[in-house]
Amino acid sequence: MQHIDQQNLEIKTAVEKEARRRHKIKKELEDEKFKNLQIQKQIRKNDIIVFNLEYKEGDLLSYTVDKLNNLLQINLDKKYINNVFTIGKTEENKPIIIQFEHYWTKKNIYGSCKLLKGTKIRISEILTTKEFTGTESTSTLHEEG
Repeated sequence: MQHIDQQNLEIKTAVEKEARRRHKIKKELEDEKFKNLQIQKQIRKNDIIVFNLEYKEGDLLSYTVDKLNNLLQINLDKKYINNVFTIGKTEENKPIIIQFEHYWTKKNIYGSCKLLKGTKIRISEILTTKEFTGTESTSTLHEEG
């Protein structure tokens, strides 16, 4: 009987040790996910997504800059944009991602978004899945009234 009690104690100790190890690994994984999310946010802090700009073909950068300058009554220069590309699988009306050189350029765009009222064009920050689903604080969405 004492031998069985000793085995039970060893098993219980091993199970508790494994539970502590698993808890530590789970905590480390959560920390890494949080760090990854923060890195993604930092990378995208200068980016916006534009919906319904109706780009067809040609030079996307020139088209986007011209369209935003006209719609928002601003003087955006191409040199302040790192990258512009479309996303999505549909052929028509793909959202356009704009990656700005500086955060203040993005804020200037947001400052003029009230001029989009009455149009179908929307400008938004690029949200993470958690932000989009509302399980994390969301960024402001700029769109028509």
